Amino acid sequence: MSYTYNQAKKVVDDLERMGFFSYSFCCDLEPAKKELCNALESGSFATNGLSEIEHKIISFDRRCYGADNEDLAEAGVAGLLETMKPILIREGVLIGSIEENFGEDKSIYEIIINNHIKFPIFNNQEESGSPDSWTIAFVRTIKLLNTLLTDASSSIRAYGVNGGNDGEIVLLTQEMHDYIAQLDLEPQNKFISPIPEYE
Repeated sequence: MSYTYNQAKKVVDDLERMGFFSYSFCCDLEPAKKELCNALESGSFATNGLSEIEHKIISFDRRCYGADNEDLAEAGVAGLLETMKPILIREGVLIGSIEENFGEDKSIYEIIINNHIKFPIFNNQEESGSPDSWTIAFVRTIKLLNTLLTDASSSIRAYGVNGGNDGEIVLLTQEMHDYIAQLDLEPQNKFISPIPEYE
């Protein structure tokens, strides 16, 4: 469903009361509201709300990040984490160095945080050729983020929206998530359901 301007503005106002725009820089507050309003008028929540800021796909509200599933599966997780790093640190995540390990024979892809915390993203020996390799990388990236946020005792969690080359990751409180989940959006703009077998 596409929202009228007034309907979209009400959603934006409701989310603002929940603190949705707390990550926005002061100069980005009005552009962030307009960005989200425009997305809602198109029947989406995140897809049409992405802008190129500092050559990175990130929304003005700094809650929504472009997460092309193909890029994630092809060693793009570290770059995404670097883009999200300022917000993760703000949420109490102790994140210094971010490294990628592919193994001596390029058989694995894992992220190493602070030189010792390892998060597997892909195992070529077990999962190579899987038709769901992009989804596996997307789901495990979200799990990685939520592990970091949980360990930091943050109230924020990462949620996936869309998928494939249009994948996005959104950082929300439970209240924000529940509010957005009940909106009448186009089906492809709903939050993706957890996929335990890929975690």
